Amino acid sequence: MRATLLVFGAVAVLASAGCSGVPSSSRPEFVKSVGGGSPPPLPTSTPEAGADPASIVAGFLAANVNPLDAKHSTARQFLAPEQSAKWDDSTATVVDSYQVGSMNAATRTVPVSVVKIGMLTRQGVYAPVPGSPGGTASEAVTLSFVMKLVNGQWRIQVPGQGLIVRATELASSGSSAYKLRSLYFLDSAGRHLVADPRYTALTGPALAKWLLERLQEGPQQTLSNAVQKLPEQINLKAAEVTERSGVGIELPGSGQLDPDARTRLASQLANTFAQSAQPAPITITDGGRPVTYDKDHLLAAAGTLNNPPAFYILDGSLRQQNGDPVDGPLGLKTYGLTSAALALSPDGSGNFLVAGVTKAGGASTLLVGTLKGGLRKAGIPPGELTRPSWAPDQSEVWVGRGSTLYRVARAARPVAVPINLGPGSAAQIRAVRVSPDGARLVLVLAADQGPASAYVGTVARQGASVRVEALAPITPSNVDLTDIDWNDQTTLYAIGVGPSGYGVWSVQADGAAWTERNRQGLPAAPQTIAAAPGAVAWVSSNGGVFKQDGPNQTWVSPFQPLNATVVGRSPTYLE
Repeated sequence: MRATLLVFGAVAVLASAGCSGVPSSSRPEFVKSVGGGSPPPLPTSTPEAGADPASIVAGFLAANVNPLDAKHSTARQFLAPEQSAKWDDSTATVVDSYQVGSMNAATRTVPVSVVKIGMLTRQGVYAPVPGSPGGTASEAVTLSFVMKLVNGQWRIQVPGQGLIVRATELASSGSSAYKLRSLYFLDSAGRHLVADPRYTALTGPALAKWLLERLQEGPQQTLSNAVQKLPEQINLKAAEVTERSGVGIELPGSGQLDPDARTRLASQLANTFAQSAQPAPITITDGGRPVTYDKDHLLAAAGTLNNPPAFYILDGSLRQQNGDPVDGPLGLKTYGLTSAALALSPDGSGNFLVAGVTKAGGASTLLVGTLKGGLRKAGIPPGELTRPSWAPDQSEVWVGRGSTLYRVARAARPVAVPINLGPGSAAQIRAVRVSPDGARLVLVLAADQGPASAYVGTVARQGASVRVEALAPITPSNVDLTDIDWNDQTTLYAIGVGPSGYGVWSVQADGAAWTERNRQGLPAAPQTIAAAPGAVAWVSSNGGVFKQDGPNQTWVSPFQPLNATVVGRSPTYLE
């Protein structure tokens, strides 16, 4: 698996990168308690006597986000009695902002102006508002809340469907109410785990039950051809979860699985229910009887092994993260590289697979090979090529040429990968990066007119057939992207130009939590970016390479002297 191979690669060629201080082993022998202790008491913000209609609506909206109130009982108090039980709080409209107006006396309606940017389904799946080709968009909408006097007090008679949630309440961590709670499914080959991002404000036992229900339903639609559902032997309708000294999951039929299947199942559950800081063991039962599994060989979520080594290009040669050239011909100017991608060879030799791009006469050529054995031409016609990217566990490199996406297996001819770009069918591929789990792929597509945007799709494999499905934009249409890379299974770092100039951003693979990052220390707009699980980002900018450092994540020289610029280009991490 990729997570295991990264350890060997770091030891075989160079010292550890020392980026994050995150433990280098992520074997999930234990899950973490979903609740993290007893929740504090619920807030007591209820409708004030004599409050005007606008205040009632504002109070209702404020109570829409309350992670300690799973049934939104506080928000329901702002509704007319006959609506309290009918109101559907299972979905949410995600907005950038909202503004509550004054009631129209003739219609008894209170207008609420919102800037809608996405939707959250009952299953916790986020979908951004579709935009024009080239990115997601926002939509200005006015919602009308119909009011009613109940015993002399204003209440909401028609609240509309679902919750109203600000985008800042969706995040992977921090104080936001809606947390990223990924489900984990086995990839189609059953070799590693793939994250299925979901969002919920639930905590404690309610969260544990919600996670089990989502596992029972299976992966979200976009991943359906890239991952496996839970084993058919399991009676999901009778499954139950309890949380006391740990997490106990009753899965009728799980005892019928063979030993390897039980261990894979336990791996899924261990990663899915690892949601808080309190470690606790996981127990699987079938008819009340414990189901055994190999605790020493549980699968980790792909890409969770941290701290892979970094490399960059200097004068056509491949350099290690400390500036030293790599051993062999790639450490020289033999190939005149402009970019490169590295992955550990699956043969256990400790050798690195290498794909490099070289440019001559205005046209780029893709070369493939190994660090020790050198490179050869891959067979793709010369042209304008993206940086290459290796698919984990596949010995297969991906690259874009114009509007065509290629994959090249070792010692095989290049194959064009079918992709449906829809309205952007004539777009040029500016960047290609395969996710750490190999189940997703992100492209930066630049249309003839308008900005370039990031599109995320699913890599579906069936035998020798490989295709990209469900390709959809995830970045705002007012940002012109230059490059992008995966920080982990669900988070991407991107660079480009936005309304306020050049910048660095992070975004979830589903388009949620678009966030501007610090650009302090960069001398100019960055040209390429490299990220990896548990490692700090690197960029190339104005002829030099820089990495993030310190609590504010400013950009500094990757090695001493810190106040000097390290000349180089196209940084990359071992994939």
